[in-house]
Amino acid sequence: EMLEIARAINYPQDMLARWARFPIASRLPLSDAVRMGRPVIIESMADRERRYPDLVATLDLPDHGLAAVPMLIEGHALGGMVFRFAGPRKFDEAEIQFMLSMARQSALALERARLYEAERRARSASEVARFRVAFLAEASEVLTSSLDYEVTLRRIARLAVPRLADWCLVDLLADDGSIRQMAVAHRDQAKERLARELRDRYPPDPETEHPVWKVLRSGRPLLAEEVTEEELAGRARDARHLEMLRELGIRSHIVVPMAARGRVLGAISLVTGESGRRFGRDDLVLAQDLGRRAAVAVDNAQLYRAEQDARVQSERAQRRMEFLSEATASLSAAVPDYEATLERVARLAVPALADVCLIDVVEDDGTLRRVTTRHADPIQSAGAQSLGRFPLDPTRPDPALAVLQSGQPLIVPWPCCAPWGHPPS
Repeated sequence: EMLEIARAINYPQDMLARWARFPIASRLPLSDAVRMGRPVIIESMADRERRYPDLVATLDLPDHGLAAVPMLIEGHALGGMVFRFAGPRKFDEAEIQFMLSMARQSALALERARLYEAERRARSASEVARFRVAFLAEASEVLTSSLDYEVTLRRIARLAVPRLADWCLVDLLADDGSIRQMAVAHRDQAKERLARELRDRYPPDPETEHPVWKVLRSGRPLLAEEVTEEELAGRARDARHLEMLRELGIRSHIVVPMAARGRVLGAISLVTGESGRRFGRDDLVLAQDLGRRAAVAVDNAQLYRAEQDARVQSERAQRRMEFLSEATASLSAAVPDYEATLERVARLAVPALADVCLIDVVEDDGTLRRVTTRHADPIQSAGAQSLGRFPLDPTRPDPALAVLQSGQPLIVPWPCCAPWGHPPS
């Protein structure tokens, strides 16, 4: 245990510097008074040299008297007081009791101050704890409000600013290994635009030690309590990059992974700037909790989307199987009129396969005859039945002609001609 000088008047500064802190167990007047719980009275230098001979070489003071008095509360010493006088002095009992009374009053005041500070810190810690619980509860509500994780991540970034940071970014790893910025939020709209421009012009380079990539690779959080000018200069790729970083005023930042089921899905970056706030370990713990909750939400949404896609594909495959089964039955039925058979095929194709189905056949004279046209809209379908023959013209773009010439199926992204009505002119 140590004693430390809290306040001193009329003592040489060099002496105060030498004795700023000293052990309670040391052989000194104040140490003895605090350790034993009773005053130590020294009436002269001769008295001091007799009782504390080791102090002769360390204290260059004229002949004086002093009283070292413990600051006691219920027998427990909180510290001590030293009263030094200009010359030798005889202390009577009344003076000693007066100094003890001053020491007791000082001890009471010190104890009240400590209790008040402890209560203030406890209250502050309680308020911080309540804030964090409330924030994480609201964040959880946002994250579970929708399975559209792109929307929820943008809302999370807005929720974090300015409660946790001046600036928040959310990145997700894409399937090709690149990163996609899902959200940017800044307390200053003008700087939010600058933050977006910064990412567009200078995306994180996976070949460098960029904080986002370090976290994505390692899966471990990163805390920079203070970002120095040298660090900004080292991160900048050119003069404009450094200018933008300075304009954003990055002071401190945290990057935490979004990890679920053993996979790192992305990262959340929290940055402070103009507020002057410095992140600490408690902020990192809160940010990690947010990152875990966001990761679970993203993972659940991705699983749901994958399950929905698989279900759609399964239903589509089922419909195709049903269509092929019905088409096979229709085509294998004994129907003497092939045009009636083709009409049945067209009815099966719409709307199972498409919105419009046209069936053309090549006649013996080389002309192309439209046998049937089926449209998902009955009115359109009825109006298209006036089609007849038209010659095959290799100089005109016609999907049917291309298929007839190649013998291969063809996907046309945009119709080159009207599929019903009249042949192209």
